Amino acid sequence: MATTHRPPHSSSRPTSRQDNRPSYLEKFTEVDNENLVKEVDIIEGAFLYYGFNFYQIRFENIVTGENSCLTRTTILFDVKEKYVAYVSLIPIGTSMNIMKDISADVTADN
Repeated sequence: MATTHRPPHSSSRPTSRQDNRPSYLEKFTEVDNENLVKEVDIIEGAFLYYGFNFYQIRFENIVTGENSCLTRTTILFDVKEKYVAYVSLIPIGTSMNIMKDISADVTADN
């Protein structure tokens, strides 16, 4: 299942969204509801446009109690040699926002 995050007027080259972040296309490659694991690959745009060959985010929820859990987030990537110096600029804000949303949903249910 692929999720598109691009404006309606997008072209083959990623265009900027209103918040100035590049558009992208992602595909969930693993959704394991039993083990609370999700993996998503960026398959077009965003980091791939900026020199990455591969970019994947893995979310693993670890239940720590009746009303609590930890979210382990792993970012896997492969970058072209000439762009290695820019790897430290990878933002993690999107992952943090997703975890905040999950936390809000979990605490709202209790």
